Amino acid sequence: TVTINGSVSTPSFTGGSTSTRCQGAGVVTYTATANNTSGITYSLDAASITGGNTINSATGEVTYVIGWSGTTTVTASAAGCSGPRTANHTVTVTPTVGSPVFTLGATSTRCQGSGSAPYTATAPNGTSVLYTLDAASTAGGNTINAITGVVAYAAGWSGTTIITATANGCNGPTSAVHTVTVTPTVGTPVFTIGNSTTRCQGAGTVTYTATASASTSISYS
Repeated sequence: TVTINGSVSTPSFTGGSTSTRCQGAGVVTYTATANNTSGITYSLDAASITGGNTINSATGEVTYVIGWSGTTTVTASAAGCSGPRTANHTVTVTPTVGSPVFTLGATSTRCQGSGSAPYTATAPNGTSVLYTLDAASTAGGNTINAITGVVAYAAGWSGTTIITATANGCNGPTSAVHTVTVTPTVGTPVFTIGNSTTRCQGAGTVTYTATASASTSISYS
């Protein structure tokens, strides 16, 4: 009696040939099946092993380390007649989204008055960045484009405006703020002794002082 065993087929991963996961510590099992196999063993690519990741060769259970991102290749090897036959499952490990960084830095200053100004930010590994305005600025009549970060200022607004950038991505979202100091318009100077005086002819020194709201300095001529 001769038993003729069928040839082992190429392994097929349950989750398909590719998958994606976010960077971070965790355990994921990648299983494969094959016809006429006497057993399937699993292995990991060299770069992933060097990066600190490990695999259970019997079950396909991969243990990821927290700092690993990039491409991980899991290989299933099916033993059997005319074998072994192998197949790969490629995992794209997407890095963690970074905190947004505003092009203008963390702070800026502008003079009171109507007008628009863009406040854009970028975030490493971010899929998108959305912008919001603080409640006080919104109540003051200012608006923001949530997609572009362009703020439209109301003519009468002065004080502090805070723009928040929120970056979406793996292990996110992350956020950062940009603070704008809106300096009020300088007022017309007011002389302490009024707008006119009288003095008698003669040598002498008289000081005429004035004040102005929101003034940085006053010069006289």
